[in-house]
Amino acid sequence: MKKILALFLSLLLTIVFFTSCGEAPTNQENHQSATVQEKESETDRGENENSKNIIDLSKSGYEVTVMYDHDLSTTLEDMIKKSDYVLVATAKTNSFMGLNRNTVFSVEEVLKGEIKAETIEVSSAYFNIENVNDYYGNVLFRNPLYVEPEINNTYLLFVNKESSLNREFYSPSTTPFMVKIEEGHLKLELPEIMTKGYVRLKAVSDTNKLVEYTYMFGVYTDNISSKSLKEVRAMIK
Repeated sequence: MKKILALFLSLLLTIVFFTSCGEAPTNQENHQSATVQEKESETDRGENENSKNIIDLSKSGYEVTVMYDHDLSTTLEDMIKKSDYVLVATAKTNSFMGLNRNTVFSVEEVLKGEIKAETIEVSSAYFNIENVNDYYGNVLFRNPLYVEPEINNTYLLFVNKESSLNREFYSPSTTPFMVKIEEGHLKLELPEIMTKGYVRLKAVSDTNKLVEYTYMFGVYTDNISSKSLKEVRAMIK
């Protein structure tokens, strides 16, 4: 009888032991699951909080409309007058330097001024920094007047010489400052803002808010594309 009782107690202890071991992982899994859900909910809350800062422009976005005032030239005579250097050059490389886009051109022919170098570097503003207000902060927008020179294409350039930190480079003397040359004739490539009269640009500010700028400009009249390189030479002489 004692042996039977001892065997029964031993069996009972074994059942209790394995039962408790089986429950422990379940509790741990439940705890881990709750932790994951909590983290996910925290992530969701974070995304929701951030999404409050990102404005849907189609509904109630912060929009800014500005008249884009720039020194425009609509004739070759005006472009020549404003420029210290007028030259025919071929685009070789494009690269960034800060907020500017730098293009290296190989010099083919100098029509105005004196350039002895075989290549020159032209630096153009690629980005504009706009301060909206204290709440929306600063916004970095692409310069709506920038036109990217195509590598190995030849252009008529209107530029002035600049120097900074013992570095010499050239900058646009007017807008537009670069005219494509095709078979001896000029072809002006205009940015969207100059053909439509306006352009809308979207960007995220440094306070993580979406802002849309509408630059109003007025439609540009192209009186240049009908000219030839031969006519430009005659104007300068």
